[in-house]
Amino acid sequence: MTVQAVSPPSNLKKTTGKLTILNTQPSIGSPAYIAVDKARKNVFIANYLGGSAMAFPVNKDGSLGVSTQTIQDTGKGTNPQRQAGPHAHAIVFSPDEKQVLFTDLGTDKINVFNYHPSEIPPLTPAATPFIVVKPGSGPRHIDFSPDGRFMYNIQEISASITVFTFHNGQATEIQHLNMMPDDFKGVNGAADIHVSPDGLFLYATNRGTANQLLLYAIDQDTGKLTYIERYPTGEMPRNFVIDPTGNFLLVGNTKGVIIFKVTKATGKLMLTSKFIKIESPVCLKMIPVE
Repeated sequence: MTVQAVSPPSNLKKTTGKLTILNTQPSIGSPAYIAVDKARKNVFIANYLGGSAMAFPVNKDGSLGVSTQTIQDTGKGTNPQRQAGPHAHAIVFSPDEKQVLFTDLGTDKINVFNYHPSEIPPLTPAATPFIVVKPGSGPRHIDFSPDGRFMYNIQEISASITVFTFHNGQATEIQHLNMMPDDFKGVNGAADIHVSPDGLFLYATNRGTANQLLLYAIDQDTGKLTYIERYPTGEMPRNFVIDPTGNFLLVGNTKGVIIFKVTKATGKLMLTSKFIKIESPVCLKMIPVE
């Protein structure tokens, strides 16, 4: 497996947005998530099958240097089919970029590291080096409130969301809720989670037999969630993205990308007639137009 550095050639930035490969670096086992700091000093990846996180310095031309750090997680969870060993699924920065966190679906932990962008290695364990979630839940993705006070973790196996307060790398659980009704008999596969740009709403996807996008309101004082409604997405809504204006939400399913119009006052969605046909997109990103 490899990690690639790509860049839009300067003469194409304004016209096509096409990408060219600058270089590649080897990874250790099935990278599933990638994160870059705002200063573009380091790139971090989460290796799902290997159960590890890796750091790569960014060269001046945007290419990747040789990895400067590999963090190998250990352990297992209570679900022998899904948690026989570590499975690092996502790696994200805290909003102030003082911490880097990576979820381990296989061990029911969120690992927390302090970030030192100019040092080698760039990560050191935080005072509290990991956060434990409910056994067998399988933590997958994380997002934060815009002000950084609250952290939201979606758990794949149990299709649940846990809300934490977050300060200086310390997290305290304040709410845990199931995404599906108690009488749901289908298969879960919760995937992605994002807070709206204005911080008022949270959206989350569940795959399996549900194939839905769920909408929650965020209490601005406590950070807690209140369920509003859910929307069909087509098969396997793995990843989605909210455009920076907060007006549109794009969801990738097995056949392509569907586009919802967002009613910003309520957070509610209306499916548009627009559809991007592409086979099984797994990650959607937007870059600014220059």
